[in-house]
Amino acid sequence: MDENTPRYPEDNDPRRQPPKRGGSALITLLLVLIILLLSAILIYLRYGDVMMNRLYQFTDGKIGAETGVTSLPRREVEDTEPLPGDTDELPGVDTESGDAIPDEDEFFEPEPEPEPEPVVLDYAAARALPDGIELSTHDFTLRTLGESATVRVKGGSTGPFTWISENPSVASVDENGKITAVSHGTVNVIVTDGVRKGLCVARMITGATSTTAKLNTTDFTRTVEEGEYQLKVSGVDGPIAWTSENPSVASVDENGLVIPLSKGQARIRASWDGGYLICVVRVPG
Repeated sequence: MDENTPRYPEDNDPRRQPPKRGGSALITLLLVLIILLLSAILIYLRYGDVMMNRLYQFTDGKIGAETGVTSLPRREVEDTEPLPGDTDELPGVDTESGDAIPDEDEFFEPEPEPEPEPVVLDYAAARALPDGIELSTHDFTLRTLGESATVRVKGGSTGPFTWISENPSVASVDENGKITAVSHGTVNVIVTDGVRKGLCVARMITGATSTTAKLNTTDFTRTVEEGEYQLKVSGVDGPIAWTSENPSVASVDENGLVIPLSKGQARIRASWDGGYLICVVRVPG
């Protein structure tokens, strides 16, 4: 048997020959190149702007002459992630420890709002406001110069408040409602929040007035339907002059006869040589 003759005839059968590996390696190489190319394209699409921006910053906006471009405008890159190995500090992250830096807003304490200043009104403007502020007292008497009393706001009123004396030469009042006798007389003291008011009658029985002189009442309420009311003064020798400070609300004749006329409040003054007394008349609607 010839030595070139296959020992077994089936050895010459091409179906039993081992496959050639040269074609498989080429295909594998092509697949690897395609994968690398696709990876390069993806990296460029995702990080290309960042890489160009870093290049512009590194070269101070100038590219080598071989590119044919000497300078390019810088542009802001938004919503991009840092490149791997980028050493720039990340916002909100401590680069040494890697811990998140607390937001400054977490420690920010807003400044307290200043309290509103009391509304400044004169007596006439405050007197024209509607009632609505309840006071601890609506009528009191001080009998010595320098004596004081404090009137307080009650109820749901919160202020800020303005206190106004009708006549500071008779009775002064401070920002806390402390009323001090300055001279003999009777005055209204008003407190207001700029929208509503409360009123208190302060009587200063001091100075040149008879300590024995008295009115039969110093404050009364009378409707128009109830009609007239007689005021009298005791402890005074001599003629007495009667006047109403608000005659459209209540009038008074020469004998002290008071006639209520309309809704409101009026002060009736009884004067004589050496002193006077005041009576407050309230006429409801």
